[in-house]
Amino acid sequence: MSLSPVSVIDTVRQSPMKQCSLDSVPTWLLKDSIDLLAPFITRIINISLTNGHVSPVLKNAYRTQLVKKCGLDVNEVCNYRLVSNLSLLSKTLEKAVSQQLERYLTRAGLLPSHQSAYRKHHFTESLATSNVRSHQPSGHREKWHLRRF
Repeated sequence: MSLSPVSVIDTVRQSPMKQCSLDSVPTWLLKDSIDLLAPFITRIINISLTNGHVSPVLKNAYRTQLVKKCGLDVNEVCNYRLVSNLSLLSKTLEKAVSQQLERYLTRAGLLPSHQSAYRKHHFTESLATSNVRSHQPSGHREKWHLRRF
């Protein structure tokens, strides 16, 4: 399944205005000219998807270490977490692969119906509500309300 220029345009426009040092073009400029560049970016992504090969340039990441929480000892290596920043083109490819995989898994019925994490419109509170309701007598079900914190 190939990607369309329209979906590339949507993905780039929805991306945050963050800049990575690996981006050869500033994010604001790419967003401003995405209508012109979308066919070329789409071609690069579709070639990667068709061949099952990602260019080494798109695999590069800028890595940095950040302290996990404020107040932790900065001299202890275990108090750091590694953060990898990808170029906007790499993130666009990653999003395209993720969307195609999710579509395939959904159509094939391979995703668990009660999975709550990492999926759009699936919240842990929905799962909690369904679990609570399934264990209550039928006369008491309408009295249950969720409270957001």
